[in-house]
Order: sequence, then C-alpha cells, then structure tokens
Amino acid sequence: MTDKSDELNKVYNAFEAGRYGLARELFERLVQQDIRTHLYLGWMYDQGLGVTENSKQAEYHYRCLSETNDVDGKYYLASLLQKKGDLASAVALYEEAADLNQISAAYWAYALRNGDSASLVDKDKADFYLKKATELGHLFAKRDLALQEIRNGKCVSQRLISRIRYLLLKIKGLVLIVKNSQDMRIR
Repeated sequence: MTDKSDELNKVYNAFEAGRYGLARELFERLVQQDIRTHLYLGWMYDQGLGVTENSKQAEYHYRCLSETNDVDGKYYLASLLQKKGDLASAVALYEEAADLNQISAAYWAYALRNGDSASLVDKDKADFYLKKATELGHLFAKRDLALQEIRNGKCVSQRLISRIRYLLLKIKGLVLIVKNSQDMRIR
C-alpha cells in the first residue's frame, strides 16, 4: 500500500467513526492529491460535522468537485443550491448529473420540472427524468410513476394493481428514510 492509500484509509476511517475534527484536518491535507475529498469536506460544512455549518464553504467544495465533471459534485452542489432557493441553477445541475446516470439527480430533475415553480415546469423533461430515475431504480420515482398509472389507468384492474404497487413503494420509502435518516446517499 502506498502512503496516499494509507492516508486515505486513515481519513475515511476517522470520518466513518465520527471523529470529524481529525477527518477534516486530514481531508484538507489531501485535497490537492485527491479531488474527491472535496465531497466530504463539502458534506461536513453542509451538515456541520465537526465544524460550524457553513453553506459558503460547502458550496466551494462541492463546486470544486462539480467543475471536474464529477457526477456527485454536480448532485451535491445542486442539492445545496436547491436548499438555498436557487432552483434554476439546481435543476440545470441535476439534469447534468442525471445525464451522467446519477440516480437521485434524475429524480430531483423530475421533481423540480414537475413542481410548483412555473418557470421550471416542463412536463416533457419531467416525464423523461421520471422514466430515467425509474430505470435507474430510484424507489421514489417508481412510487411516483405508480401514482401516475393510478390516475391514467384505462381499466379498474390496472388502476388497482398500480394502487397496490404505489402503497407498497410508499411503505418501502418510509422504511428507507427511517433506517437511513443520516445517510448522505439518501438525500
């Protein structure tokens, strides 16, 4: 194992163990050698893990990674921008990440294109990203597609099957959220 691999293992172990002060210090040392450390630093500032919550620092780290065309950097930057209310920039980044097969980005591109903001609504793009998220296996996309099938079903039996699938997916989604409420991949 190389020194870099040893350092990376040490920092990831510290992060996973909740020793965020040590993890931040090590990530900051390694950021020039491994661009992916920006994701963890961004997450730490975004969530206030071992540091004071700081959306500007989080955005800086996510943006550094996003600018390298990293799919996760695009997704987390989009999530932060959405939280800050910059929906137009968020949806553009979600779409970029979705086009690179980031599963949650596909779902959020659908959700924003199907949402309440009139300037973002685009039913064709919403349908495209809903289908993409479903194909990639996103649980909530499958749920939303089942809901559409309930509304658009041609016959009673088709609507009944879709309703059962919808309810099962809704329960699975709630269980997933409860079990993994702090998991950054659930966002």
